[in-house]
Amino acid sequence: MGQPIVEHRQVGNLRHALAEFYGEAIPATAWLLEHSVTAGRISLRTPEGEVRTVNLRQAAAAFGGDLGESRCYLHHLHAAGLLTVEQDGTVELPATATAAVQCRPGKR
Repeated sequence: MGQPIVEHRQVGNLRHALAEFYGEAIPATAWLLEHSVTAGRISLRTPEGEVRTVNLRQAAAAFGGDLGESRCYLHHLHAAGLLTVEQDGTVELPATATAAVQCRPGKR
């Protein structure tokens, strides 16, 4: 069974922005990730299981991303299955996850 999908009417104007990363079937966890991105803070689960809330740029840097394109980078990792978003919005990144992500300027 796959993860829950957000209906287009629930996503509203973000549908086109999120569809760039996920296609037409936008997972509910992408919506949770977007809420964190919009708030500028994200809850990260450490390898030891501790949850820490950090600012978005710190999170992107921890994942090896471009600080100027944090939103794009995090959504690309999530869409590729390299970044796990739990149902409570906590983000976990496998230690081996790295990705070459090309983000266009302005796609934050």
